[in-house]
Amino acid sequence: MFVFLCIIYNYKYIIEILMIRRGKTMNKKEFLKKYNNYSHGYVIEVFKDDKDIEFVFGDRIVIPKREKTTSDTLYDIASITKVFTSVLVYMAYEEGKIDLNSNVFDIDNNFVNLKSVKVIDLLSHNKNIWTCGYLGNVNSKEEFYNVLYTAYVKEDIPKYADINYIILSTLLEKIYGISFKKLCINKIFNILGLKSATFDPDGSICASNNYEHKINWI
Repeated sequence: MFVFLCIIYNYKYIIEILMIRRGKTMNKKEFLKKYNNYSHGYVIEVFKDDKDIEFVFGDRIVIPKREKTTSDTLYDIASITKVFTSVLVYMAYEEGKIDLNSNVFDIDNNFVNLKSVKVIDLLSHNKNIWTCGYLGNVNSKEEFYNVLYTAYVKEDIPKYADINYIILSTLLEKIYGISFKKLCINKIFNILGLKSATFDPDGSICASNNYEHKINWI
């Protein structure tokens, strides 16, 4: 049995792959000494034969002051949220609440420029979708939706982008009548026992997400 651990060096590339074979021992002290400076901080948990080995590296945050990473440090899962979104879409499909071939506009008529875009197009990043404005620059929820609803197809070509799954999460809210946050909690977090997964993290235990230069970075 192999456990593959990919250690990422900040924004660069995968620099090491650690392979732990059954029956092979590991010198934790030497491992920490070798890898502790490759990143601001991260936690690795290795499970083997009903036992686990935990490696805690570096600092969870470096600005305005360094604070050590701990076992309880929370991490921004970023684009892994797309996995949750797609699971919720297929749950809605199984429940008969959504047709993957339905047009976005037919589900939420606020998306006036997406009458030819289907749910399956969003799931597969089948079109290059843009908005008239950058969602990352908005200052309120109202402004967010005002920009989001300007979404349009710039090019009819496959293009990976966050906007596809942001639109899907909005469609899910429209279909179920509750927030995306509540959908994740009710249908995924609670079911799988993901006790630490949250949309409202405690900033005092969160790892850097490269926005710590802002006062309220979390």
